[in-house]
Amino acid sequence: MSANARATLYRHFTGKEALVVAYLEREDQMIRALWNEGLGRAVSADHALEMAIEGVADDAYRHHTRGCPFIKAAGEFPDPESPVRRVISRHRAWFHAELRRLLAEAGRDDVDAKSETLAMLRDALMIGCFLDDRDVTRRTFVRTAR
Repeated sequence: MSANARATLYRHFTGKEALVVAYLEREDQMIRALWNEGLGRAVSADHALEMAIEGVADDAYRHHTRGCPFIKAAGEFPDPESPVRRVISRHRAWFHAELRRLLAEAGRDDVDAKSETLAMLRDALMIGCFLDDRDVTRRTFVRTAR
């Protein structure tokens, strides 16, 4: 990035942390909108759960091929009280709650443990699509998540 581009960027943000917060908030809004749009087409609770698994897999495979911006930002801002980490925590809490809701609506047992497992698998998927063979990673995620 050129010095002029950086100067222009920081005219709009007070610093790197504010820029990252804005980026993550935008990313969170887009993910939630896509999530709601996709699940709005589900014809049953089981279908919604399957659509969520496929949607997460497709997102990592097609759109987040360089890893998860939330995971990457957490590495750059380790203080759990930082504004960046608060955005990350809100996003992850929402995602876990959505997984618990879908699992409960689909009549699955032990929704807390299963939602934690699915969230962990999603994190591994995001990293795997970045570091490893995306096709193998996607297939492994979907098979294991189901």
